[in-house]
Amino acid sequence: MDDIRGPSIEGDYRNPELSQIRQYARENLVPIMKDEGMDFICNYIVEHNIKRILEIGTAIGYSAIRFAKLSPDITVSTIEYDIDRYHQAVKNVSEKNLMDRITLYLGDALTTQISGEFDMVFIDGAKAQYTKFFEKFKHQLSKDGVIVTDNLSFHGMVENPELTHNYSTKKLVHKIRRFIDFLTINEEFKTEYFEVGDRVAISRRNSEPKKDIFEILIEIGIYYELQLHKPIFSEADSADVKINLKGQIVKNLFVRDKHGTYILVTLPLHKRADLKQIAKIFGTTRLFLCDAAELNDYLHITPGSVTPLCIMYDKLNKIHFLIDEDLRGKSECNSGDGFTCGNILVHPLRNDATVSIAFDDLIKFTEYFNHSYRLETLVDKSEQT
Repeated sequence: MDDIRGPSIEGDYRNPELSQIRQYARENLVPIMKDEGMDFICNYIVEHNIKRILEIGTAIGYSAIRFAKLSPDITVSTIEYDIDRYHQAVKNVSEKNLMDRITLYLGDALTTQISGEFDMVFIDGAKAQYTKFFEKFKHQLSKDGVIVTDNLSFHGMVENPELTHNYSTKKLVHKIRRFIDFLTINEEFKTEYFEVGDRVAISRRNSEPKKDIFEILIEIGIYYELQLHKPIFSEADSADVKINLKGQIVKNLFVRDKHGTYILVTLPLHKRADLKQIAKIFGTTRLFLCDAAELNDYLHITPGSVTPLCIMYDKLNKIHFLIDEDLRGKSECNSGDGFTCGNILVHPLRNDATVSIAFDDLIKFTEYFNHSYRLETLVDKSEQT
């Protein structure tokens, strides 16, 4: 991206009219953007000819006024949850004679309907809701629109959590870190981070078409055979589906402990996993099955579709990947048809299909995405009772 931190907008905050708003913010402890971050975004708006802006988090209207004053062609829709700040924003906008170009809403941004298409969505509201704001309002972006988020450093605490000992603040910092992870692994949007103000992110839709899993397997050089069948949502459902492919059917568990350690376990279908053994392997405590929301957040998958192939989505290597050594199988299945060792049967990111791939190709797949893994021989809990 070109350097957009030009000098043309710098100094607008010294305007006496805006200084009064800034003074009110200081005296009443209303958070507004740092000067450097505001200049950066204003320059971006001008450089990219942005005309329609949606702001989440009006506060007292400072940002909306700054944006609208950049050009008479710019319109701003902005929403605020706090009623006192909303009324102060209305007062400020009215005094600047900008009510014709700034539309103010009072309410919860997640439930209030705001119509229209926007060239820029500026998220500067409740930090704990950033991901939900992003997911809701991305649908109202224009073709080349961007989503801008502020406060991703949160006064340096995101990089240095030890700067605070307040429990509530620590929870908020953790949610901001989760949002940054969400941006980083998001395949629909490409995000750039800028160390200005309190750290700013600009996200735009990824122009590169998303490859399906079969294209990826071919690209890596993994031979597979495919069988379509009725959807399988559970281990019990699999008993009603006849798979005519070679290899061991696997099952997958996505578990976590209470401290946020996540583990994806791949083992033979016939084995009953011993969660105590798995916890011991990773030096952690009692493990719990992850819910549907966690499956979606971490593996981009729905219940019934869990597969070792979804490890490709864990770009930050936050999930421990445990593979049962017994899946390696024997080489007696060689048939000259492209397979070179024992085969495994896995879902190709959907539960209405199964593919047969070589066990070694699962390792190849994992290493292709630079993900770590651990091979262990897992005990069958059913044989211990």
